[in-house]
Amino acid sequence: MWCDESDRTVKPADERLIETRDSIAEIATSLGYMSEYAFAAAFKRKMGCPPRRYLRETSRVLFP
Repeated sequence: MWCDESDRTVKPADERLIETRDSIAEIATSLGYMSEYAFAAAFKRKMGCPPRRYLRETSRVLFP
């Protein structure tokens, strides 16, 4: 089965966005992305929205 790099990085990233106070730039760098923008584009392709919006909407559901 073929999968691209973002398949292996977006899931850990969504968990870190919710569970830590790490910035999106810190998460992007730690996962090997050259920039926050490249990470955000990959995240949006897989999750359907950019990381900031995902965090904002997830936080509202988890912590009303």
